[in-house]
Amino acid sequence: MEKITKVLLKGVLLSALLFLMIGCRTQLIQNDLSSPITLGSFEKARAGILEGLAPLKWEAYEKGKGHIVATKKLTKYLLINRVIEPVYYMAEVDIFFDATRYTIQYKNSTNLKYDGENIHKLYNQWVHELDQGIRAHTHMRN
Repeated sequence: MEKITKVLLKGVLLSALLFLMIGCRTQLIQNDLSSPITLGSFEKARAGILEGLAPLKWEAYEKGKGHIVATKKLTKYLLINRVIEPVYYMAEVDIFFDATRYTIQYKNSTNLKYDGENIHKLYNQWVHELDQGIRAHTHMRN
């Protein structure tokens, strides 16, 4: 009987540990990132934003004047039930801009555990890199 209790206790502790590890993968979403643009015109701002997206492998299309929708996709291969299976991740953001400022806002995601407030930390990493990439291309260089 004591052996069964130890096995059950180990199982419960292992489950709790896995739950905590999985829970730590989410964090408060970084939304409405905003930064000034110092290039002086709408067209230069648009070009700078698109240049900032490209090396980071975000796909983009223009939805309207001053509105770009950008999508980042990732496929990871994980061992699930002794079979290697692809797991697809996707993040989609709206980028609103004019000649003087841009804003990045969450639009949609797949497999990033978004619950309206928290999201997988991968999303925040992607958006932070995106923000840095756009900043690098939307400020005057001396």
